[in-house]
Amino acid sequence: VLESPYRKVKDGRVTDEVVYLSAIEECRYKIGQANSKIDKDGVLQGEFINCRVEGGNFVMAEPHEVDFIDVTP
Repeated sequence: VLESPYRKVKDGRVTDEVVYLSAIEECRYKIGQANSKIDKDGVLQGEFINCRVEGGNFVMAEPHEVDFIDVTP
């Protein structure tokens, strides 16, 4: 099973925890792009974050709704 690395996001803050998800697992979550703006404390910046969701579609989500963020662009 092919898995990709993602950084876990908790309450709008990007953590150092890396989680590996398969394509099947990743469709259950809102995943922000690696180039999302993050401050020095790891907090996602902006009112909305562009996130990938089930089916490869994109939605705009509030930072506290983001589950993971891509490790690389």
